Amino acid sequence: MDSWDQAPVATEVELHLCDFLAKKLGFASTGSGVMTSGGTASNVLGITLARAKAAHAIGVDVGADGLPAEAKTWRILSSNQAHFSVQRAAAQLGLGRSAVVSVPTHDDGTMDLEGLDQVLADLGSQGLVTIAIVGTAGTTDLGAIDPLRGIAKRARAVGAWFHVDAAVAGSFIMSDLLAPALDGISLADSVTIDFHKLWWQPMNASALMVGDVSCFDLLRVKSKYLDRGDELE
Repeated sequence: MDSWDQAPVATEVELHLCDFLAKKLGFASTGSGVMTSGGTASNVLGITLARAKAAHAIGVDVGADGLPAEAKTWRILSSNQAHFSVQRAAAQLGLGRSAVVSVPTHDDGTMDLEGLDQVLADLGSQGLVTIAIVGTAGTTDLGAIDPLRGIAKRARAVGAWFHVDAAVAGSFIMSDLLAPALDGISLADSVTIDFHKLWWQPMNASALMVGDVSCFDLLRVKSKYLDRGDELE
């Protein structure tokens, strides 16, 4: 919600839900999230955080100062089965759709880790920097779930943000039987969950979950009419 004083009950419900989801995802106590209007909005927000982190790492506040010259070398990796919102995010963030590099998949639609290794090596040899790798948990056409743990390992190795688009299969965290299919999701920096898919909610609703809620500070803008300082009084 916009602020606690505008909608105290709804805000507490949102915070409770995000804390619950963070625990189910296996995040540490620092995990939480925010509600959004849909999976596309959540994916865009996750990649926005990746861009902000990449800029912060070189001493740039991209929100205040815009894209640094280094942004021309930034790349986002996702499988060739990933949702179109990954490319939309790159376009909206000023990186351009061409900044999204596709990784090949197996016949079942899951990301090929050897293919990912090759793409990372090729980009590195060209002096290009991978700032984010997007794994998909439930592709639109095939319902494929990428090897999340393997992707996480590679993202950590190159210092990239690991975002998981679990808009489709995020509900598996509620099932003892299906949760193992999401092995490695707890290693993500951010995760998209859609409630209007397999959570069976009747209207668009999504959440962008993060392993460390302090990452939102990279995007925070103070507002006098919302952030008056009396929220807990």
